[in-house]
Amino acid sequence: MAKVTFKEIAKQAGVSPSAVSIALNNQQGISDGTRARVLAAARELGYVRKPLPTLAQVIPVRLVCYQKHSLVVEQTPFFDALFDGIQKSCRRMGAALQIYYVQERDGNEEEIQRQLNLHPEQGAILLATEMNEADVRRWMDKVPKLVVLDSYFGTLKVDTVAIDNEEGAYEATRFLIDKSYETIGHLKSAVDINNFRERERGFVRCMGEAGLQSRADISLESTLHGAKRDMEAYLNAGGTLPRALFADNDIIALGAIRAMQEKGIDVPGQVEVVGFDNLPYSQLASPPFSSCCVFKHQMARIAVGRLAQLRETRTGAHQKIRVATELVARG
Repeated sequence: MAKVTFKEIAKQAGVSPSAVSIALNNQQGISDGTRARVLAAARELGYVRKPLPTLAQVIPVRLVCYQKHSLVVEQTPFFDALFDGIQKSCRRMGAALQIYYVQERDGNEEEIQRQLNLHPEQGAILLATEMNEADVRRWMDKVPKLVVLDSYFGTLKVDTVAIDNEEGAYEATRFLIDKSYETIGHLKSAVDINNFRERERGFVRCMGEAGLQSRADISLESTLHGAKRDMEAYLNAGGTLPRALFADNDIIALGAIRAMQEKGIDVPGQVEVVGFDNLPYSQLASPPFSSCCVFKHQMARIAVGRLAQLRETRTGAHQKIRVATELVARG
């Protein structure tokens, strides 16, 4: 069998022989689209001089962190662990990681458009925690190879990796009901995002199946300081407390616990609290509180792997993946 030459690959791909050399030697100097065409042509012609790098290895993984208000996506252990998982997955794959932050605010439309038009052919993992459906549609229109991370949009045909929020909240509520607590309330996030709406559905469904009604729906900001402040305001206004509380996340849980303890309320003697995310907060709090463990590194690994698949293939059904949680009982 005759050896395939760079000139033949160049003709097949519609590029120059120098571009073929750059692509096959995994060097910089050509666009991602050109590199993809060269690698595809080399494989079609049976080029076997040395193992060809995959697109996943030669094209950096782009992680876009979209922030509408930064009240949820901020420097917390949850997102630190998620980013660490993405970094490690990229390292195992031999690919570089590029992280971009897009903040939605007045006068920032130009930066959003720049990100949408930045190497759309390389695809992206989009951290969509604070995004709504319209926000995600904009990215779908401009970035064909897209993996949405940490938010679920049932009507959108887009690859997704998200938490199984509803079942996790259901399990946490069931945990409290099984301890014979008949008065159970909900520490709700004042910030409206998909994850928290799904957790509320799980809480309400479990309470309904048990024939119980929430005795308190307390709305708190999704920051440690804000949750503590809002819980103090609730207690100062004479708000009553049930025997147990399910919190939308560990940050809200800890803020509420601190406010209650400063008011002399015994946690968990008078009020037991269960959180969500299983952050270090839940283990280091005094006393430690139970929480739903979210497998953040697994979510990251799935998202990076799916983006790599999208780069290598042109067709196929979209995948929507829910990662289950696991209740960790403490205290």
